[in-house]
Amino acid sequence: MTIWGTKSEVRSLATASGYGPLYFLELPKSETEVTGEDDEAQTISTGYSKALNPADYQPEADADNYYDQFNDALLSETITETVTDAEGNTLSQKTTTIRGKNRSESTTTYETDDFGRTTKEDTITKNYQGGKWLPRL
Repeated sequence: MTIWGTKSEVRSLATASGYGPLYFLELPKSETEVTGEDDEAQTISTGYSKALNPADYQPEADADNYYDQFNDALLSETITETVTDAEGNTLSQKTTTIRGKNRSESTTTYETDDFGRTTKEDTITKNYQGGKWLPRL
């Protein structure tokens, strides 16, 4: 199985001086879970995305394990979890970005009125570096 068969499917990340464009490969995956029933139902959608080092990319992938096959070649991983209520209003969104041993987490919570309009939004960002969570500024 070919994950990304042509170079046109590979996005440009940056251009290195004198070496031409550098590319990364992105592997997406998503999951959805519904909890509760009727008016109390909530949907939790989780999206995963891994950016791979192109030097370690192999065009032949294990169809059953493609998302984890390249873990040793990761440049970064992003995990986004979105929680929505029964009406489809976003209650919260948490995005975690992992680069090596460093991590950044951003959580946003939302409040909506009876018409589904966002009335309040709060965001908290935390960074993990050098083996500990850094103080928030």
